[in-house]
Amino acid sequence: MKTKRETLYFVGHKGLMQALDVCNTNTMYIPDSNLVLALMQHKHSEIKLSGRHKHFLSTSKQAVIHSWHQNKEWIPVNPILSLMELSRQHIKPNFESYIKLYKEFFEDIYRIQDVAPEWIASTYVTAFKAHVSIHPSISRTIEAIYSFCPPEDKPTDLAATEGCERFFEWIWRERSYLTLIGGPLIYLAVYAICGSPQARAFIKYSKRSQEMASNVAWDLLYWVMLEMDYHLGKYDNSVVCTSDGALADLLSSRVNRGPRGEASRLDKADYIESYGDFSPVKLKRLENTKLENKILRLLFQLLVSLKSTEENSIKFGFNEIFHGDRESSL
Repeated sequence: MKTKRETLYFVGHKGLMQALDVCNTNTMYIPDSNLVLALMQHKHSEIKLSGRHKHFLSTSKQAVIHSWHQNKEWIPVNPILSLMELSRQHIKPNFESYIKLYKEFFEDIYRIQDVAPEWIASTYVTAFKAHVSIHPSISRTIEAIYSFCPPEDKPTDLAATEGCERFFEWIWRERSYLTLIGGPLIYLAVYAICGSPQARAFIKYSKRSQEMASNVAWDLLYWVMLEMDYHLGKYDNSVVCTSDGALADLLSSRVNRGPRGEASRLDKADYIESYGDFSPVKLKRLENTKLENKILRLLFQLLVSLKSTEENSIKFGFNEIFHGDRESSL
């Protein structure tokens, strides 16, 4: 479902939000790199912010005053992914460039100057292990999707099937090197290969390149972060704030409704089940068609094989692939 065009989108665990909940004092705000840059440029120049940008800034500042400046409990703004991307940590780990951006962002925007250096360093290491370390895997997968997409806007059923089949075969060959398989990657790949304009827009297919694949990989890490935050259950809500409509579409396509607070299970799990509602983009050629059934059978075979053989990857999946009316067609 395509969202209404806005200057800034807010997506939490329950999907797209029209506005931030200023009364919820247990919300983590996650600004993307574009928002971080906009805020920093606004601070150092006369660049004007949109009404929604001002809404984010005033709400997050109020939360910081309450949770940090007054009570010294926690900082309710998490720009770590953005700072990792902007300091190009995926190219080469560089804590000095990261800490420079970190201090500039929090000191200039939120007047936070009293955070222990050891804590900043520990969050950097944790984020690098949890997110940045899987960036190369996602980026390689996006490049593979580029190569398997038929060039036509509306590929034939044969071209779509062959493209999906080659992509699934690539995943199987590369499985030992991929640290994240399934979920949004599989979903976007199938729809993009079959010609979905929305899926191709998200993966930036028209501008496809190695650098673009890297940028898309950072976007997909917000999906990973939201999923992990939901299962950890530390906050009432985690809200990604982005000006990218395609990213907002992807993140708001799922609404989590499963149990929370299962942090201990995440350390040992080789897959994470996504309970809740999932609303994929619409593509008539895939809805209740022979093409859909054929591709789902191929996908099911791949996921079953991966589950039984590969133990070192995180597999985000959608339960509806395995349950419900479609099960008989798999």
